[in-house]
Amino acid sequence: MKITKISIQKNNKERYNVFGSLNGQQEQFVFGVHESVLIKHRLQKGTTLTDGQMKEIQEEDQLAFAKSYALSYVSRKMRTETEVENVLVDQEVPMQMIGEAIAYMKERGILTMKNMPVLM
Repeated sequence: MKITKISIQKNNKERYNVFGSLNGQQEQFVFGVHESVLIKHRLQKGTTLTDGQMKEIQEEDQLAFAKSYALSYVSRKMRTETEVENVLVDQEVPMQMIGEAIAYMKERGILTMKNMPVLM
């Protein structure tokens, strides 16, 4: 798949729409991606992606979503690890990504114990 166009999403300025064509077919929406993933993979017009690369990008985008959603969730009120896990399950985030998002937050001191939020 060859990227033909990248545009900013209307409602979330940190996310981008990636359009592409396969074998010269009509341009079509392929996937949405977080800005950090777009930069990490240096996605730009003209880049050709394999199926494996697209899968990796989509997995990293799921992780970026999980981290962003969890951080937003704890920013409004102190939350426990269990509460964060439950809200990500409700958002249909895969368990592996939930574990990585919670580990990310623990490393930064945002969450400490399973049932005790951090006092800031």
